Amino acid sequence: MTEIPNDIPLDVTTISISGNSITTLGPNAFSNFTELTELDLYSNNISFIHDDAFEGVHKLQQLNLGSNQLADFPVLRNMPKLTYLYLNNNNIRKIQVDALDLL
Repeated sequence: MTEIPNDIPLDVTTISISGNSITTLGPNAFSNFTELTELDLYSNNISFIHDDAFEGVHKLQQLNLGSNQLADFPVLRNMPKLTYLYLNNNNIRKIQVDALDLL
């Protein structure tokens, strides 16, 4: 896959899209998944995440972005329940001051 499928049921709590060729997460990529608690995007080729890609996923507890091509730390806002963030094996060199405003 090269993009997030558009046929995922909106009430899912877990999405696992690992080992694909997704390169970009655009604005509001997951905003319709209001019940989402776990998101696994491990081992894609993600190099860009829009600042609003995770807008609306207030119930998200686990986010796996390991083994991608990220050079910038993703902006994570309004995720009060996030307890697990995996970013291993990326090329992160830059973190914005407000990148982690989880509340």
